[in-house]
Amino acid sequence: MNGNIDFHIPDSDEFRRGYEVYNERENKGRIYFEALAVVSENWGNSENMARGVDIIIRGWNFLYSNYDFNGLVSCINTNLPILNELRYKNIEALSEDKGDIIKDLFTELLHFLDP
Repeated sequence: MNGNIDFHIPDSDEFRRGYEVYNERENKGRIYFEALAVVSENWGNSENMARGVDIIIRGWNFLYSNYDFNGLVSCINTNLPILNELRYKNIEALSEDKGDIIKDLFTELLHFLDP
């Protein structure tokens, strides 16, 4: 890869049109809301929360569906206090000291989700 990459940043109208076309073609937004409902309705139950994560993985990127489900359940269970703390936070309201906590959480989750 050469260092001269032309990275196009769309304006708001172009972005909106692209988003609308994506939704028309992909129709995967419902998967997100289904997964969110499963996680929300089962908050605190690590296994059922992992089932919500499973919905989104299988729906959005089936290639990653061969992951360690029991490891994911364990990871959610271990990190539930952190997840509880972050659950209702607005991303704009997070302080910088939460950055490392969030990075560590994502790294641990990726460990179990990497096929």
